[in-house]
Amino acid sequence: MSAIHRARQEGKTMYVAFVDITNAFPSVNKDALWVKLHSWGVGGPLLDLLRMLYDFSPGLFNVFFADFHVPSHVDDIVLFGRAISQLEHADDLALFSTSLKGLQTKVDAFLQWCSCNFLLPNARKSECMIFGPVPYVKQYKYVGITFQLTHHYIFAKHYKLKASAARGIAGAALQTQSMTGSLPPFEGCQLYMARVDPHLTAGCDVVLDIDPTLLALLEDVQHAYIRRILGLNPHSVIAILFTETGLSPLCYHRVVLALQYLSYLISLPSRHLARCALDDSVILHKSACNTALQEFINTSSRTILLHNHLSRGADGALEQRVLAFRGYLCVVVPQHRTALTHLLLSDHTLASEQLRRASCYVPVVSEHLRICHLCLLDVEDPVHALLTCSGGVSQLVSLWASFLKDLFECLPSACTIAIGNDATDFLRLLTKRRQVLPLLAKFAWEVMVIFDALPMVIPRQTE
Repeated sequence: MSAIHRARQEGKTMYVAFVDITNAFPSVNKDALWVKLHSWGVGGPLLDLLRMLYDFSPGLFNVFFADFHVPSHVDDIVLFGRAISQLEHADDLALFSTSLKGLQTKVDAFLQWCSCNFLLPNARKSECMIFGPVPYVKQYKYVGITFQLTHHYIFAKHYKLKASAARGIAGAALQTQSMTGSLPPFEGCQLYMARVDPHLTAGCDVVLDIDPTLLALLEDVQHAYIRRILGLNPHSVIAILFTETGLSPLCYHRVVLALQYLSYLISLPSRHLARCALDDSVILHKSACNTALQEFINTSSRTILLHNHLSRGADGALEQRVLAFRGYLCVVVPQHRTALTHLLLSDHTLASEQLRRASCYVPVVSEHLRICHLCLLDVEDPVHALLTCSGGVSQLVSLWASFLKDLFECLPSACTIAIGNDATDFLRLLTKRRQVLPLLAKFAWEVMVIFDALPMVIPRQTE
């Protein structure tokens, strides 16, 4: 999943080849295995003991497979600084790349290794998947976990298959009552843990429960089984199913297992493949959170003064930072700070915000009708109120003149900034200059005092 997320984050298509070996364990040339072990320094009585005591197993297959190396490629997925091109689980192998050429290179290397080790790839059981705009194979099962590319959650099919398998096993266990008589609850719980629970928790360490409807498929099987062994009706209280049997609710049981696996991942060395995948996932999800927040800020009409928000970095240079403590929050005078905060965060008393939502006495008003009650010429929003209103109120004119005088003294380049930008960009840029924030906050407070002193213009609604 980490590799898939990384490819999506970088806007790339990931090509995956799930390759299978025909009769992998029985087909392994054992003499070749002993030769490999001897070449790696395993000899003498230890090698003789292995030859006499051990039949072939997944553990020995891993040893046999240890000399398989995939050449690196420029299109490999990089997770936390480590290039990843393959996954191996006994005889289950997944090769992936972000280009067809890179994937073909890896498949060729695998075929070459098989020919040198007397193994035959199984073309009928091998598949290729494309994680991108157009899926090539819609679903595939790898190490017991089914991927489905046509659902918003890639593991949706896995939930359905495991719920079906668990329901079948539970039904078979309960059907023994027709031959053995009533199944005692204690033995019923033991059968549940031995036969049903493994299906309900299969892959829960990596298949996280983010969709409640999918988790409910598994929980329904657990609840039905426990009710059957207790002799309860389908509408009995769910909590007593666990307090009286000692079994754990499935949702908590799966979370505990996932946390235990997370604890294991954290304990791994930093260069371990699984640890790199975890660290890269943390970075990706943090980046995704920042991206989602910034996209909302940049597209919402209510946060127009926060678009492409810039903040001062450690070196003092302006940089776009999604999560940062903003400079205007450091204005000392509480009234001034609050006034500026309200204007920037769209929580002010101007018509553009107050007429956006309906109340007991005021219906929702279209944006172009939320006109300024001083000049009656334009929409009454923060930019208009602070910079462009020509309402003729003498107090507002004097405030504007005084603010400009103080601004040019504090920031001589303000005139150049004003000439090169429209009113919205000019105000947005002023909020990035820490030296002018106290002046801007005071000016915002004084302007809002004037606007709040007069009633808002509410257009008459036509029938």
